[in-house]
Amino acid sequence: MSEHMVDVAMHALARHACSTKRLEPVAPRFRIQGFDEELLWPLPPHQVAALRALFPGTSSVIPQHKIIDLDDELAYRSEYKAVRCGINPWHNATHFIDSLTIDTVGDAASWTQVQEDAMAFGTTVHVLPSDAVGGAVTVSYDDRSSTWESVDDCVLGFWNACSVHVAPITSGVRAMLVFRMRREDDENSSDSDSDRGRYSDVERCAFDDDSDYGDVASNAETSAATDPECIATHAQMLDAVAAVADYTRIAVGMRVYHRGALSSMDDLSDNIGDAITFLVSTNVLDVAVFSSGSSDAVLFDPRCHVPASVVAACTRDSLQNFLARDDALVNDATMIDVVFWPKTHRVYFLGFEAATSLLSSYVAGGSTDLLGFKTLREMASATISMLGEELCPQLHVPFDTWASLGACLLEYGDMDLAMDLLSKTTESRFWATPAIVCDWFRALVTRYGWHVVLPPYLNLIERACRSTDAMHMHLMASLVEDNKLCVQQRHATELLDAVLCLLLKRQRSAGQLSHIDRFVNDALRVSLCLVDESTDPLVGGIVATRLPPPILALVESFLPPRWTLVRALTCDTRLQSSLPAALLLLRPSGLALQPYIDLAIHLYEVSTGGVDYDGYVALLQLTHGTSSFDVIFDKALTEGMRPHFWSDLLATPGLQLAPPQTARLVAATMHRFRGTNFAEIPDRDDLSGITSAAQDGARLFAALDDAPGLARLLEYAYALEAAHEAPITFIMDFFVPLHDTCVESQRLEVAAALAAHGLPRLSERLADLAASKGTTRRQRWNWCRRHCDHIGHFAEGEHPSTFELDASRYCTKKAIKKSYVPLRRYPEHIRDVCIEAYSENADVYTLINHPYELVQKMQDAANRLQASLDAGRQGSAKRMPLDAGSSPKCE
Repeated sequence: MSEHMVDVAMHALARHACSTKRLEPVAPRFRIQGFDEELLWPLPPHQVAALRALFPGTSSVIPQHKIIDLDDELAYRSEYKAVRCGINPWHNATHFIDSLTIDTVGDAASWTQVQEDAMAFGTTVHVLPSDAVGGAVTVSYDDRSSTWESVDDCVLGFWNACSVHVAPITSGVRAMLVFRMRREDDENSSDSDSDRGRYSDVERCAFDDDSDYGDVASNAETSAATDPECIATHAQMLDAVAAVADYTRIAVGMRVYHRGALSSMDDLSDNIGDAITFLVSTNVLDVAVFSSGSSDAVLFDPRCHVPASVVAACTRDSLQNFLARDDALVNDATMIDVVFWPKTHRVYFLGFEAATSLLSSYVAGGSTDLLGFKTLREMASATISMLGEELCPQLHVPFDTWASLGACLLEYGDMDLAMDLLSKTTESRFWATPAIVCDWFRALVTRYGWHVVLPPYLNLIERACRSTDAMHMHLMASLVEDNKLCVQQRHATELLDAVLCLLLKRQRSAGQLSHIDRFVNDALRVSLCLVDESTDPLVGGIVATRLPPPILALVESFLPPRWTLVRALTCDTRLQSSLPAALLLLRPSGLALQPYIDLAIHLYEVSTGGVDYDGYVALLQLTHGTSSFDVIFDKALTEGMRPHFWSDLLATPGLQLAPPQTARLVAATMHRFRGTNFAEIPDRDDLSGITSAAQDGARLFAALDDAPGLARLLEYAYALEAAHEAPITFIMDFFVPLHDTCVESQRLEVAAALAAHGLPRLSERLADLAASKGTTRRQRWNWCRRHCDHIGHFAEGEHPSTFELDASRYCTKKAIKKSYVPLRRYPEHIRDVCIEAYSENADVYTLINHPYELVQKMQDAANRLQASLDAGRQGSAKRMPLDAGSSPKCE
């Protein structure tokens, strides 16, 4: 909810002046420079005379730099904190000693004259134990006034904007410590941004039973411009409540300290009661109070007239949840929570389903309960707002409940509410079951007519973010069946045409379009329908059905260019990338797609950037058997389309490449696996990228039945292995996945060659690991001892866990290489610490202990490699004569 609401409520709670007093006198210990004696309280006559001699005047003012605090406690007394919080509940202030004043006449200036400070807003005065008689103090601000007949041994606080009147002292001397209060700078605050304005929690300000202020706790910061002495007004709170866009939670509150039991609202102190009265008097807020201790009771202010159904649903747990607050952190029996929320949020307590049920019952005439809302429209608007994810991101919305709410609004007939329902239906909820929303939208257009729906709908789209454009295009496509407009209303194509043009025009501006493939697919359907239906006597466009085509073309030549799908595709490369796949998906429908296929071919031919290989695959599937296939094939080969895309293409039923094309594709793929001399590959490096590329190459060579290509791939694999720092890592992360791919592709001879090469080393490592069971070993590190101890503790931990090692902070790469047992991705000992991941950019290792899962992974891989060798020995078909025990060499 709005932070400003909390600020205004705090202003209502803030007091212009307050005081506190302990049962036992408070006698701070300090002395004054130039006077060697510790001051006594009340001041004896000889000390008064000595101090007057040092600081002459009717009221002697001793500046703070002359005061020597013997206990170093002056700035930390709880009484000072109590009054500071009383006049400044935000707790964004601190106080500094200004002076010690000795007064014999009752001089108000001694209370109000402090050093000039631009940040100062208040004054704290500690009246020390004295023998003074008289000197009553009155502090006034606007229409507020507080009077203390006796202030001896009291701590008082007041705003600097107040007027202070001090009655004459009839006898004796009064000594006072004067402090100035000022706001802390924002950068000095320790509160995180996420806590600001959420809930007014602060450390406890201690005070005794004589304090006349029920202390407020608050860690909600205000800006430096916020003046505590500003009196809260209804207009300020009404403005804060109206700022719906600023809401961040369902309810907000203030934690305050309360003495005694809390059985009714009458138990509250006058100060808290006055603040609640202010909140209630706005007539737009509900207010509840509950104890922060063990009690589960929630008290509602009866003046709010909260409906019984809301009271029954409002529990302490629900309030804690709405406040986004951990109850375990604030379980304190001495504190109460004053919680308030806009009356429009009553629906959140009932829940979306119950609120929808009430609305439906009211529309059907079965109920009159509107939760205190004046009209059904107000309650419906509040219920629809629950669909927004700002306040309830985890709100569960059953689709049948959404349909019930939609049906209720259809029956009620308020178009603004209908558009509000659409705008609050988030993308995630829409795409979960788009058919429900589409059916409702079709019913809306059918019932009220496209000419009624179109203006507010266009306005909704213009206000929405671009990520929702695919949703609105899908709603338009839902009005089309078999390339015909299913809403049979006069000139209904005007609805499709206007929305299509607006959505396509919006693609010019910056912003992320989600579900882009769906957007293009639906735009194609709508555009093709408009071509077919534009001249229909019933649903056709107003102008198109009344003018001959030549005249219509002449008229359009004088108008600004319209945003058609062709124009949008020409201007937007993102839409171009999705066009081939959309065309391929629509091809079985029998629609007239050839103009768009020709456009896609042209766009891909002239494309110079933003290569989309999925688009090439779809376009090659679309053009197979035509002369355009050769053109797109050459373009895809030139653009370097990766092997796995070619494999997907070759899996298309009935698609075969001409022999020259096959030869060119094989040559281009073999070129990817050229070279046999590689720089050293450290064990920390992730091999998934080169492994995936090799797997794609194996699938493609297998699909093309190309033995030389597979031989080149094996040579490439052996050369990479020679460059890798850790043979076992390369076997596990490269050979084994490549072996599995060859088995899937039915290239058993290549799988056997890889198995014969990698299995001996893998079996040897597994034997070493088995032998290490029952023994202990701790890796040693050449790093500073503190971090050694961290890793040693991690390595010897009883349970599997991970550890992030920032190599840039803790050590150097050279130190890692020189470590006694180097970091490896696969263990040499059953208790080794291994690398799970490495971030090169951040130079951070993620380590794991107890590498039992890695050992099991190695054993499973060895079993698969052994199975390939066994299959080879049993005479499995070999499609290429490779020596499984040696590394083939390229000539």
